[in-house]
Amino acid sequence: MENQLLFKFREKLAESKLDAFLVTSTGNVQYLTGFTGHDTFLLITADNRGADLITDFRYIEQAEQETAGFEIIRHKNGLIKKVKELTKKLKIKKLGFESNYLTYTMVTLLRKKLGQRTELVPTSDLVESLREIKTPDEIGRIRQAVDCARLAFLKVTKIIKPGMTEKELAN
Repeated sequence: MENQLLFKFREKLAESKLDAFLVTSTGNVQYLTGFTGHDTFLLITADNRGADLITDFRYIEQAEQETAGFEIIRHKNGLIKKVKELTKKLKIKKLGFESNYLTYTMVTLLRKKLGQRTELVPTSDLVESLREIKTPDEIGRIRQAVDCARLAFLKVTKIIKPGMTEKELAN
């Protein structure tokens, strides 16, 4: 069964008339996949052909442990080169990207590598718009975090004294 977030995101891609989307923000990659590593791109097609987490050798094992439903692809010669290979393989004509997170230099390099075959479409807040509305699972995790913070506060109020430093309290 497909990840509900991935399903919703693919609906947004279809609405935007994009063949695929390149997620480059670490926070957005983590939100969509659960992967907490760095130096990673996520390529998602509007149809069900691809949901590829592209990373290097340092993060393969971590990605396998933290994600489900995503193809983990190791790049050896750079993220952009692997994106080029995948867009060619998947015959992607319109590729959306996070204009708020990809540098001008990276966009220029990506355009050069993709050539005329794939149109790059800058977008803003496509993933973030999903993040605005919390899922029942997210609400549950927020409640857990609040409970944890409340318990920690209650413990701290029992041991804190005037003149105590933060370091003393932390110890």
